[in-house]
Amino acid sequence: MATLLEDRARPDFRDVYGRHASAAATLDAAVRRVRLVGMTLGREELGGLRRMRVLVAELNALALSGEADSMGADPSRRPRLEMLLLLFEEGRLYVRTAPLAGWDPDFTVFGREEPVTVMLGPHWFERPYPHPGPAFGVVLDGEPARRAHARFEGLWSGAHDLRRPVEELIREALRRTGARA
Repeated sequence: MATLLEDRARPDFRDVYGRHASAAATLDAAVRRVRLVGMTLGREELGGLRRMRVLVAELNALALSGEADSMGADPSRRPRLEMLLLLFEEGRLYVRTAPLAGWDPDFTVFGREEPVTVMLGPHWFERPYPHPGPAFGVVLDGEPARRAHARFEGLWSGAHDLRRPVEELIREALRRTGARA
């Protein structure tokens, strides 16, 4: 069964994504670009994941460093940055880039023993959505999730590892802003 998500309705993409992440053992996301400051998911949603892989098409180290500094200096957002560092340190978070691969739309596959659910659409967690919209997303279970996961695996296998550089970028931002390092 398919569920259509819309930016002005509740539950919205952020609500449903958080619910699926908190129930999953694995999360495999393919997004065009990462915005750390837009990451509103917390320990309650991501803390129980056994493995989280994020595949990005575009990653600007300077922009990412600035976002990490901003989050590290903000007491309300610093815990999310610290949680990401902890996921890296525990070997549960991996980041790769595939700048020439290309996919549309962004998608995330949530799994337990096997791929269970795929969410398709703009991976924007902040509210409100930054454009007049509409911004639609869809949630699919079963066979579509398995097919999306197979495509993710193909992209992942040809991508370049960024785990250590991103982990170090976050660690340095926390050090510069006086937070846990």
